[in-house]
Amino acid sequence: MNYILAAIFSNLSFAIGDNVTGLLARKNKPLQLGFWSASVAFAVFLVPSLTIFSHELNNMTPANVAVMLAINVLVELGMLFMMIGMVKSSVTLTGVVAGSFPALTTVLSLVFFGETVGLLQGLAIAAVLVGVVLSSMHGLARRLIKDLHSSGAIFAFGAFACWGVYFALVRIPIEQIGWFWPQYSATMVGILTFILIAKFTKDRSIFKRPTMPGLLILTALLGIGGGILFNYAISRGPTAIVAPIAGSSPAVFVVLAYFIFREKLNKKQWVGIVLAVSGIVSLSILSA
Repeated sequence: MNYILAAIFSNLSFAIGDNVTGLLARKNKPLQLGFWSASVAFAVFLVPSLTIFSHELNNMTPANVAVMLAINVLVELGMLFMMIGMVKSSVTLTGVVAGSFPALTTVLSLVFFGETVGLLQGLAIAAVLVGVVLSSMHGLARRLIKDLHSSGAIFAFGAFACWGVYFALVRIPIEQIGWFWPQYSATMVGILTFILIAKFTKDRSIFKRPTMPGLLILTALLGIGGGILFNYAISRGPTAIVAPIAGSSPAVFVVLAYFIFREKLNKKQWVGIVLAVSGIVSLSILSA
């Protein structure tokens, strides 16, 4: 499969999956959703991991396994932050902010892997970052920090940061191990992470069967499927090109979310959303 095509399918998986997660977040608790989503994905892809992709196990060493598992904590925490943000804040706003992570991934790719972007790409990245800030504001600029805290958008920024770093660094285990296991192993890390957090916070609802299990299965498959396709794409092409294409999912997400959630946002937030989505789409076109 062409890596551009894989990035496009990853885009659709992320966009649809995030909307489904928004629906689930209104009926279930974030830790509960995270635990069950990771468990379902682990079970569904267990057989392929031990058969079709068993050769990747031969490439594992203590060092690259440690890196793989460490960055997997980031992707799972990002998912948890996004779900909390969707509960405490607007689903649309949270999805756009969290889904704008390719801007950070692209910048970090320049730092860690020596990839380059042109002037127009740099301007597109800046537009995404400014749009993300504006979309999170409920009031005046001087009240930005208060706005972030009161609206719960700080969790969306947490997801943005976790995913931005993860998708930049995941190239390391992909090059050393392969493109399947670095994503699949995140399901195991997620199960353990969510159990530990639940034990620390004394949240006993984590093992309770979630509402709308059919949608839970769907979002679990879309989440890990999108990640696996993303990993495949960056194993074949540069992260600075793949990340914007896969990450332009906010453009699809925000259209779907408008019809599903019908949320009210102020003019400043809509300007921010349009700016962020335009920046991501522009980055995708300029990087193709």
